[in-house]
Amino acid sequence: MCRKTLKIENFVSSSLYVIVGVTGPLGAAIARALHKRGDRVRGVNRSGHGKVPSGVELVAADVKDASIARQVCAGATVVFHCASAPYTDWSNPAAPKPIRWTDEADHLPTITKGVIAGAGSAGARIVYGDNFYMYGPVDGPITEDLPWAATDRKGLARISAVQDLLNAHVKGNVGVDIGCASDFFGPEVLNSTVGDRVFDAALQGEPVEIFGAPDVLHTYSFIDDVAAGMITLADSPTAHGQVWHLPNDEPVTPRHFMKVAYEVAGNPHAIQIADDRVWQKLGYQAHLHDREYIVGHGKFATMFGAKPTALRDAIRITIDWLRARK
Repeated sequence: MCRKTLKIENFVSSSLYVIVGVTGPLGAAIARALHKRGDRVRGVNRSGHGKVPSGVELVAADVKDASIARQVCAGATVVFHCASAPYTDWSNPAAPKPIRWTDEADHLPTITKGVIAGAGSAGARIVYGDNFYMYGPVDGPITEDLPWAATDRKGLARISAVQDLLNAHVKGNVGVDIGCASDFFGPEVLNSTVGDRVFDAALQGEPVEIFGAPDVLHTYSFIDDVAAGMITLADSPTAHGQVWHLPNDEPVTPRHFMKVAYEVAGNPHAIQIADDRVWQKLGYQAHLHDREYIVGHGKFATMFGAKPTALRDAIRITIDWLRARK
């Protein structure tokens, strides 16, 4: 079920990086970055289909089955766990809805157990890409020392996955690091509050809706910066068994984010505020956008340094990608 397998001498390093969830936005960004620097990459998704850089091996596998996970992780140095279900469809901004082809709350813990089994059998490290659902509603800066206070199903699923990973690290079964990010934007990011719907509208000069409070500060995560942070964790000499908030540029208001997107696209901004009833349909997700959402990455910066892409530059990269995609 492989797209292509290349001989090891075609690569700068003999290390093998396995990316579970390679055709999602984060997995794809990591694959691009690793491929660019000449690393050997094996991508895994359920279908065995999807866009990956030329030379990246693409394998169809359901890693919820531990025996299959062991096969696809064989020979790996690092396993990037980027698998999760897409949880909101933003194609109709007036009526966002859950995507039901699979339920992250039901499957994420099982996927994670499979990844632990696969990486453990290969003697590989795991770098897991997470969000901030495990903290639940937060008033004030979001830092790694906050309690995991989520009570909703998806937040509890995230807590379960993180606990399993960190327990496996403590037991010595596998080395683990966990990189957390906020709302994605950038190349290949589609289903996000600041995904392609925002940039399509900016390019076409059409109106776009802001969800939540338009003038409170919010941290946004440029997907290439998230990938770089994940790779930094993978390149660290040892696994730390810790949660890390990955670097982002300074928080801005949603209104400012949208305004910059239109400016870079060369069109006058046409921003609208979504009806509050939309948020009622999102339930637990409302707290992510109805108050300040400021993520601190000081811990990561102290250990590894941090040079996130400036917002306007990141938006320009995103606009250029979308123009080329048309």
